Amino acid sequence: RSPFDFLRATNNPILKTTTGEVRLDTRWSDRISTLVGVFASQAKTEATGTTTIVPFGLTIPASLQAQNDSAAVFATVFAKLNPTLDLAVGLRFDHQKLDASNAGSAEAYKANEVQPRLTLTKHWNDDVMTYASLSRGVRGGGQNGAGAPNLIYRGDNVWTYELGAKLAAFDGRLDLSTAVFYNDYNHYIGQNALAPSTTGVGFVAGATVRFGLVDATDVTVVSSTRLTARVPATILV
Repeated sequence: RSPFDFLRATNNPILKTTTGEVRLDTRWSDRISTLVGVFASQAKTEATGTTTIVPFGLTIPASLQAQNDSAAVFATVFAKLNPTLDLAVGLRFDHQKLDASNAGSAEAYKANEVQPRLTLTKHWNDDVMTYASLSRGVRGGGQNGAGAPNLIYRGDNVWTYELGAKLAAFDGRLDLSTAVFYNDYNHYIGQNALAPSTTGVGFVAGATVRFGLVDATDVTVVSSTRLTARVPATILV
C-alpha cells in the first residue's frame, strides 16, 4: 500500500479443472505387492485484468487464455527381502503440454519427466526402525497472470537424499523420529521480483538451489494419564 494513488490493478481469473486417476493395488504373495496407476488432468484458465495509471487516467486492459494438459503413469514394487528388511522401488512418467496466449503473443511448453524412487527400510526390532531413500520429484510449468511480462514458466525438479530413524520406548509412551536429508533443485520456480506482474505475482524458473536439513527430530511423550507432549526441532542449512 502506498500513500499515493498512482497505480491500480484488477485481475479476474476463471479456472476450470478436470482430473481423473485409477490405481490398482495388488498383493502377489507374502513378500511382493505392487501399486500401478494412471493419472490425467486438464486445467483451462481465462483471465482478464486492467492496469490503471491514475495521474494520467490511462487504463491498459490485459487478457489471458491457457490450457494445461498433463498425464502420468506410475508403478511401485514393494518387496520384503527378509523378515526385517523391506525394499520399495518406484517409477513415474509425466507428460505436460501447456499452451497460453494473451492479446500480444502466444507461447507453448512441453515436458516429459521421469521420477524414480528407492527406499530401503530396516526393522531392527519392534521398537527401532531405520530407512534410506532416494527420489526425484517434479513440479510442472505454469502460466502467469494476464499482466505478467513472461507468459509461462517451465517446471522444476529436485533430487532428495534422506536417512531417518524411528524409535519407540517405555511401552509406546515415547516416540522419537529423526531424519537428515539433502535437496538438489534444478530450474527452481520462484517469484519474479525483477519484472513482477501488475495483476498479481509473476513466476520464473531457472535457478539451481541446494540445501540440506541437518536434523529434523520429533519427540512424542504420552503420560499414564494420556497427556501427550510433542517436541519438534529442525535445523536447516
